[in-house]
Amino acid sequence: MTLSCELKVLREAASRQHWRLCFEISEPIFRSVGYPACLKVPLHFVESYLEKFKHHNPSEHWPDIRIQALKDFMLKPPPPLDAWWEWWDIPLPEAKDEKRYPTPGSNEFVRSLERLWRIPINTDDLEHCTMLAKQATQEIFAANLVELWGSTHPELWEQVRKENYWAFRELRTNEEGHRLHGELWLQFADEVENS
Repeated sequence: MTLSCELKVLREAASRQHWRLCFEISEPIFRSVGYPACLKVPLHFVESYLEKFKHHNPSEHWPDIRIQALKDFMLKPPPPLDAWWEWWDIPLPEAKDEKRYPTPGSNEFVRSLERLWRIPINTDDLEHCTMLAKQATQEIFAANLVELWGSTHPELWEQVRKENYWAFRELRTNEEGHRLHGELWLQFADEVENS
């Protein structure tokens, strides 16, 4: 299937709120556009979410450093394989335990950024890059949905934090969340075309 056909399938799936198909078609799309887009496209969404993360976690500055390092990496030619560890070992503050952040969307944002952080050391393995890009995209879209839902329904968010899973059903039926999810996938298609 060509990239234009894959994007057409994605846009139609987004308009029909078929989220599983959107997620599944993202992997062949990443494979079609190749390594640079595997980093660039999800990084666009991670960077656009950063302000929401900082709003909920104002003392956390490590994401700014990692996002800038990834952007700098995209501007430079890839180093030889034996030099990857020099880049990877940049002293950066580590992400906290993913369950540490009690605010909606924050843990999904952290997981997305962590997956993106692994892409540059896997440039010689397109399959692994596409899998990481697909997962990073899924996590950052989930961050946006959970942040929207948790911010507008704080009482249900508290139930979710207490692992009361019935509250997750509310997220799946939230019309505003469905609208946002569709918009994100359509933006994704546009970003892929522009990459």
